[in-house]
Amino acid sequence: MIAIVLGAGATRGASFASRADAACLPPLDADFFTQLQRTGDNSYADLILPIVRQFFGVRQEVGLETVFSTLEQGEKLTRAGCMEEETEAWQKEFGRGIYLLYRGLQTVFGQSMVEVSANEFPKHRRCEYHQALVSALSPNDTIITFNYDCLIDTEVEEHFKERWNPELGYGFQLVSNGPDLKKHIDLAPKRNRIKLKAPRLLKLHGSMNFDIFKWNNRLLFKLLDGVYWDEPLDPRQSLIFPLSMKPFENAPFNQLWISAFKALQQATEIFLIGYSFPQTDGHADMLFRLSSRKAKDLHRIVIVNPDASARQRGRHALARRIGTKTKVIELNHLSEIPALLTQREQWIEMERFRQRSQRLIRKNEQEHLAKLREWQENSNSSDEEAK
Repeated sequence: MIAIVLGAGATRGASFASRADAACLPPLDADFFTQLQRTGDNSYADLILPIVRQFFGVRQEVGLETVFSTLEQGEKLTRAGCMEEETEAWQKEFGRGIYLLYRGLQTVFGQSMVEVSANEFPKHRRCEYHQALVSALSPNDTIITFNYDCLIDTEVEEHFKERWNPELGYGFQLVSNGPDLKKHIDLAPKRNRIKLKAPRLLKLHGSMNFDIFKWNNRLLFKLLDGVYWDEPLDPRQSLIFPLSMKPFENAPFNQLWISAFKALQQATEIFLIGYSFPQTDGHADMLFRLSSRKAKDLHRIVIVNPDASARQRGRHALARRIGTKTKVIELNHLSEIPALLTQREQWIEMERFRQRSQRLIRKNEQEHLAKLREWQENSNSSDEEAK
């Protein structure tokens, strides 16, 4: 069983991101505001950057998670009464800032991930490296992603076609059984009777195409048509924002984290692609460490990251599952994945050949021993008759 884990670097390393005309790239935490200014649509940049400068000065190297976390802490301080008579005004300002950051995310993803041609409906860009990854998967495998974008969703849907449907494929427990999620339906604990015929895609921090909100003590869910344009009724319920303290234990995302824990525990191969184990993601680091406690040694670990220190953090997080026979493979770029997967198929075929050869040898040995016993029995019978 394979578990593929994707971080922001996996989308940044997509094949389309290296094209010459790519002014705006899929963002990383560190360069989000740089990419926002490259979108060509300055409407949100002009609104967001003054808020950033208000708290961080004119520096542009501040990361998205730092700004999100600062605004969230500002909200909490105003609720605690620190701003006295200005509480309501500041609360609105911080809430507005968080909302604008969300809309800025949509803008950057829309500009960097969607291909728009004359007289054609906008379509999601495709990545040959993600296609190679998805084509190597079977229904028992799992994709775990911390990304909001829908690049991997697109490749899974395109490869598995009708074998993958979002109701089962995203790992949620939904009330109805049917592929149409264009209307809101209940999120509630219920065992699905239909078995998924494709890998599960667990989006642990939410997704740009999720619309989740609470109504009358119920959680409702649907998929958005315009992934990077349509706005969910409650963005804070549909995404786990990049905050220093992420509320991943709340429904419905706790379901996904439980599934991810089990998938990592049962995996025989783990691919860590573009995920850097940042210090603020201690919950994710513990997910890997705790799931390793009672798990068997892995056959293979593949870590893809240009940052050597990030690769080292990945090895440390899975250290308890690295045995004497575990292959640990480190790659600098996602473009190296297709060649590796070709080699992997050769390794698997060689392993199958070795196992078939061992079975054949054991079978021949058993047949030889059976004939030897038969010969000995016949020989003993002949000796007794001679006496």
